[in-house]
Amino acid sequence: MARLTELTPGIVTAGFACGESLLSSPQQAGGYPAEDFYELLDEANELLHAQLGLPRFDESLVPYLPAPTTLRLPSHRPEIPHPKAFSIQASELADRFDASFHVPIARTAIKLLREGKYEPTRLEKIAADIVVAPRFKRIYVSKEYGVPFLQGSHLPQMRPYDLKYLSRTKQKGLERWIIRKGWVLVTCSGTIGRVGLVSSYMDKWAASQHLLRIVPDYNQGHPAYIAAFLMTPYGQHQLTAKIYGGVVDELTEEDTSAVWIPNAPQEIQQGIGKRVVEAFEKKDEASTIEEAAIRKVESLLQGGGFGSAITRGAARSQSPAGKS
Repeated sequence: MARLTELTPGIVTAGFACGESLLSSPQQAGGYPAEDFYELLDEANELLHAQLGLPRFDESLVPYLPAPTTLRLPSHRPEIPHPKAFSIQASELADRFDASFHVPIARTAIKLLREGKYEPTRLEKIAADIVVAPRFKRIYVSKEYGVPFLQGSHLPQMRPYDLKYLSRTKQKGLERWIIRKGWVLVTCSGTIGRVGLVSSYMDKWAASQHLLRIVPDYNQGHPAYIAAFLMTPYGQHQLTAKIYGGVVDELTEEDTSAVWIPNAPQEIQQGIGKRVVEAFEKKDEASTIEEAAIRKVESLLQGGGFGSAITRGAARSQSPAGKS
């Protein structure tokens, strides 16, 4: 039987419109967890900027070289946009000759951090460890015999799709790829800078070597505060400025360790981090609800009760009680 996720949108919509009680109503559940996830992240972002005294980052703040004052072309010719040019001293090259490393966006972000309420410090100073797991040959097995295997493409997804499982018994050194609750994950190969927080739901899952791990030092830095900061332009511009690689973009532990982050007091970190933790709990809740709904509709399809359920749902929607 086909998985629900392989069916057409029309069938899926019909499944959720059927009279069977797949999910409790938003009023009963206190709102949709997926919406709560984004709202809580927005709250954390607002609080972070306010508490740290940071302005909203805008590229207009970046000191590119001014446009020339004289026209280079006759007035009847179409205007050519002025390139975002900048200069740099030889002493600032740091053995990097790729222009993207020196674009002044990251330098501007760091400058604004230093003008905020709290002196910035290197990320390595408030983390216990920052590590990229080694590459390895993967031995996949069915769900009942394996450990869920998280990959970089899963981080932005509300529910990890096409999740694979590593063998508990045949995968040598499996512990090296196990992630723990409270760790911060950052994509470090391919698409750089996606950020996630390991929740209790994902505790003891395995993760790809393309996910850099930031192991928290709870006495120095709240992990959810670190995650919240890295999601902002102040964190993102620093991460992406350090990309290297001719074909596939890469990010190292050393470059991530060098990211500047405001060394805010613990109570402020916890206030911001609390909302981020709640957000990822809501994400897990949304994932669980979606999976339960998929199993329910697949059960209806397999048992032949799908059509009658839709009929009952249609009858209810046309009844006086079902009309809005």
